[in-house]
Amino acid sequence: MFVPFLTNNLYLQYYQSTTLDEKLLIKTKRVLNLDPKNSISNYNMVLAEVFGTPLTSTAQIVKLQADIDKLYTLPAIPADRINNLNLEFQIRIIDYLVTAPKNSENNTLNVNTYLKIKAIKNPVMDSWEAAYKLAHVFIKGGDYDYAIEIMTPFIDNPRVSEDFLFAYISLTGHKEEYFMSSLFTKAVKLAELRNPKYLCVLLNKLTPCIYDNAEIRKIGCDFCK
Repeated sequence: MFVPFLTNNLYLQYYQSTTLDEKLLIKTKRVLNLDPKNSISNYNMVLAEVFGTPLTSTAQIVKLQADIDKLYTLPAIPADRINNLNLEFQIRIIDYLVTAPKNSENNTLNVNTYLKIKAIKNPVMDSWEAAYKLAHVFIKGGDYDYAIEIMTPFIDNPRVSEDFLFAYISLTGHKEEYFMSSLFTKAVKLAELRNPKYLCVLLNKLTPCIYDNAEIRKIGCDFCK
């Protein structure tokens, strides 16, 4: 009967510290032990393990992935919330693999992790910041088309940063199917309003073929002199 109150206490401690340390991990485990079947406590335990412990081996990764997958069987936990946790875990795996030994096991894990992200991605990212963060993961992995797909729905968002716009232009400015599109034109026009000086620098670094797009040619003539 005290589990909900203890859970609220854990939330308060977490948001006050903004980090998951070993003490909070231990307290989360104690709350789970009071009611091992409690869905919220199980979710909190997996979340604490994902963010509160450093990744050190593929065996640990396999175990944590299995724990996350089990959460999908709990009706009380919204699937979108589990998806978000799952995405964050995959990003942590990619970060781990940067310094992990280069062997066939880790190469396979790297490929499977990118496939996993594509499989669990929420149908609609909840913010341009989340989309940009995930796009960066695929940019690092060399999957530029997928990064573009993630970012495209947010081009019309007036709150997107300059970095977002210029990253999108850079990604789409090297392939005809993108730079001849109205979306590329829209991104360039928005960037023109934000920072025309840097836009000229960027356009000059892209393929000259972008000027086959008549709208881009007008912008180039007006500002990039």
